[in-house]
Amino acid sequence: MDEIKIGFWDGMNAYPPGTGGSVHLYQMIRKLSERGCKIYKYFKDADNPDVHYIRKREFLQFLTVPDLYYVRIDGRYLNEKINWLKYYKIINKPIIWEINSPIEEEVWSNKIDIKTLKNQNRARCKLAQTTNAATAVSREMAEYARSVLGIPKVKYVPNGSDPEMFYRRKELHPLLRGYEGKLKVVWSGSHEYIWQDVGFIEKTAERLLQKNSSIQFFIIGKIKKNESLKNITYIDSVPYLEIPELLGSADVGLCLYRIMKYEPYGFHLSPLKLYDYLASELIVIGSKMGQIEEVIEDGRNGYLVNDDVNCMVSLLELIGRDSVKAKAMAAEGRNTVKNFYNWDRAANDTLELIRDCI
Repeated sequence: MDEIKIGFWDGMNAYPPGTGGSVHLYQMIRKLSERGCKIYKYFKDADNPDVHYIRKREFLQFLTVPDLYYVRIDGRYLNEKINWLKYYKIINKPIIWEINSPIEEEVWSNKIDIKTLKNQNRARCKLAQTTNAATAVSREMAEYARSVLGIPKVKYVPNGSDPEMFYRRKELHPLLRGYEGKLKVVWSGSHEYIWQDVGFIEKTAERLLQKNSSIQFFIIGKIKKNESLKNITYIDSVPYLEIPELLGSADVGLCLYRIMKYEPYGFHLSPLKLYDYLASELIVIGSKMGQIEEVIEDGRNGYLVNDDVNCMVSLLELIGRDSVKAKAMAAEGRNTVKNFYNWDRAANDTLELIRDCI
């Protein structure tokens, strides 16, 4: 058991988990805590049983108690600012960055302009010089950490799922009752991110509606509803700790992203929904790009598609016809998570890097 004291600096509450970022933090904190690490957070996660909460007026304690700092890096120029304390020699402890996204993500979301991007990129690169090591959730972000940020030690640590939380349910979830005998296709996410391809799902649903198909879609999240599509059931956001039961009652999980220019780093995401679908024994249909293409072996543990409605319609109809193949593919998908893409492996890989930095 480790007695490493880790100061998490992430700018969000991870308990109870809600969005993708908080889910990642929730699982990483929980798994590192299980391995004997002591997790400290400043002015965040006061109710998290796995966190030693440091009150706002006790910032000095946050600077002295942890053995090192674990900093979440995403599209915002925000959390890396703690490195200024090391840059100006106020602290001299190891800092590990967990790199999820480049700042360019904020441009794609129309939150900052190009001038701001250039200034923030310069600042991030300067602060990276005071970073001892980094984990990266995708190969694209690992290359970004090495070649753009110049971080000397980088470890590729893709996201995962928890197969003890996510698994096939015997009882149908109440929100899915009334659709017995139909192929139940689910998508979960936030439409506020421009790379989510909800439009592709709605086009597919429209085509299937024209064919009088019995396939039913369930879109989970705060999405503008298309009332004309009677084969789509819209479900408001479901808390992370409650969604396993819902996913475990569905048949197919969609992990679809828009084809857009993710320059200069490529499609850099590590979609949490991908792994939760697989663990829940859903047939995954994912976009043929980035880490999705790395995880899904087309026809074995899921299917890969381009932005082609006809192809999507044919795949869903095939899944509905061949239940034997679907069941075998779903089992392969779950094994993909149990064998590698899980939070235990992610925590072990992260802890190995933490040990190397102390």
